Amino acid sequence: MSSAPLSPSDNRWSWRLDGLALAALALIVALAFAGSLANGYVYDDLGVIRDNPRLNNLWDLHGFFTARNLSDADGDNGLYRPLTMWSYALDWALYGSGPFGIHLTNVLLNALLAAAVYGFARQLQASRRLACLMALLYGLHPVHTEVVANGVGRAEIGAALFAVLAGILHFGYLNPPRDLAAQPLTRALKRQERRRGGAESPAAPAPAAATRSKSWLWGAVGCFLIALLFKESAVTLPGLLFLLDWLVRERGDWRPMLRRVELYLLYALPLVLFFALRYAAVGGLQVALQDVMARASTSDRVLYALEVLTHYLGQLCFPLHLCAEYSDYRDLVQRSLSDQSVLVALGSLCALAGFTWWCARREAWWIVAGLAWFGLAILPVSNLLIAIGTVRADRLLFLPSLGFALALGFVLEVVLQRPHKLVRAGGWLLLAGVVGFYGWRTHTRNLDWRSQESLWSVTVAQNPGSAVAWYSWGDELNRLGRKSEAEEAYKRAYTLREDAGFFYPQAHNRLAQLLVDRGERAAAIAEYRLVVTKQPRQYTALCNLGQLLMADPATRAESIQLMTRAIQEKPNDYVPRTNLAQAHWMDGRLNEALAAMDSALRLRPGDPVLVKLKADMQASGTATQSTSGGL
Repeated sequence: MSSAPLSPSDNRWSWRLDGLALAALALIVALAFAGSLANGYVYDDLGVIRDNPRLNNLWDLHGFFTARNLSDADGDNGLYRPLTMWSYALDWALYGSGPFGIHLTNVLLNALLAAAVYGFARQLQASRRLACLMALLYGLHPVHTEVVANGVGRAEIGAALFAVLAGILHFGYLNPPRDLAAQPLTRALKRQERRRGGAESPAAPAPAAATRSKSWLWGAVGCFLIALLFKESAVTLPGLLFLLDWLVRERGDWRPMLRRVELYLLYALPLVLFFALRYAAVGGLQVALQDVMARASTSDRVLYALEVLTHYLGQLCFPLHLCAEYSDYRDLVQRSLSDQSVLVALGSLCALAGFTWWCARREAWWIVAGLAWFGLAILPVSNLLIAIGTVRADRLLFLPSLGFALALGFVLEVVLQRPHKLVRAGGWLLLAGVVGFYGWRTHTRNLDWRSQESLWSVTVAQNPGSAVAWYSWGDELNRLGRKSEAEEAYKRAYTLREDAGFFYPQAHNRLAQLLVDRGERAAAIAEYRLVVTKQPRQYTALCNLGQLLMADPATRAESIQLMTRAIQEKPNDYVPRTNLAQAHWMDGRLNEALAAMDSALRLRPGDPVLVKLKADMQASGTATQSTSGGL
């Protein structure tokens, strides 16, 4: 879709209309997700954002770019997203440590992303209406609620936003400015025209460039690096831009693409820099597989991934079932070609491949490009190439779903351009129905992410086979004081996992602490002993069991042994050292108690509680009782 050169007056009106479209799109999308502004911290937000002391140090850039994990609570998870984490610190500096600022930034960035998609489509020479359709369908899609309504979705939003901005600059570089043929190129030529009374200068050069300044291209390369530093999922961007260049701009013609190979090789620079930074910070690739995939062979994983792909496509077409946790311990990743679900998936994907070929033969390049975008963008997180540790998640569709929006937007535009009035009327009704449904489903799904209570009560109903959901629901029930229900949730969580052959120490530990709170000390000790027997190095159970046993002289020696083992597991944690000091103190071993307390104070110097406890030890020389809380 190329356009003739615009006069200066026409060009000004064109920019004004584009500006109005951008503002309207951003406003509509922001309003659709505004319900998430009241959301609290939920799910991964708790460890990554709410309880992360690193976010208090906004200007510790070295720390953000060299961190081995997202937060101390996550452990060494091998994730490297420095700009995502820094953006949270910036939110805290601007709005405080509450959730409102995090959610406000997510909503605003997502609205900006929808506007950027409009500019992206316009750079690909889409009409104004077609670009609006594509941006609106993408911005409102309900599958994005997990990303926008959840604080940790910032990684997906940032990566997608800067990937799209890179695309705008990339195709802006390849496209000549629309007004070059209509306006003088320099101020000197403008002054020369005025001196000549407005007559066109015969010496004025022809429009100098078929492309814009290379600063546009370098800007695209820089945006690609920023996208990677938000999340590594942007790694496919050079290939995505190549596909759109070939299929949309060149309408499937390979020959012009061969002349641009060097241009696309430039994107190797930010890739190399990103992986160098990542390797320096976190080392090689680390993948923590979900239990449901842990015993899967390569063929199991690939067949299951193909099945998941069909679910993803179904969600994009009919986004009714959206869930925070899809791992189901009643359905481990074990598949064969004879399984009905696998055969349905293979048949569906073959039909989709045939449809793509049919569209290519009829030169419906936007549809082909959209489907190709989805396929390439989803590939690194599909479990087809490598196991990524997540069997399925709505957030993984955030960037790939742009391809779906491009294809669906084009289909609706074709219907709206039909000459028959009834067909066009039907197209407008279809568009209104899709947009209305998207808006309604986005609003209702936002409410699910309002709080821990709303999220996990919905999730256990959606996926009763998720041990993670039952465990998290148990935590929330416990917080709400519904102890009996919490106990049942913890039992449901570890039963699901253990019936599948995987021990669940965290659920047993939570249940044990609940029993302590209810005064059922013997039952709690039994739970902790079970964990320590199954997993002798389980830190929480070692600490808490040792603490429970220290008060009884008959079990104090065992308590000291357990605390010593806990210190070996986490030598930089002051808690087991403090508990060890108290156990020695109760046993009348003052010197050993003071030595353990000094080691705790070295890890936490000046802590008033520890200082007072040491003073009490020194003052009394012995003690008969000590109180402290579990982990």
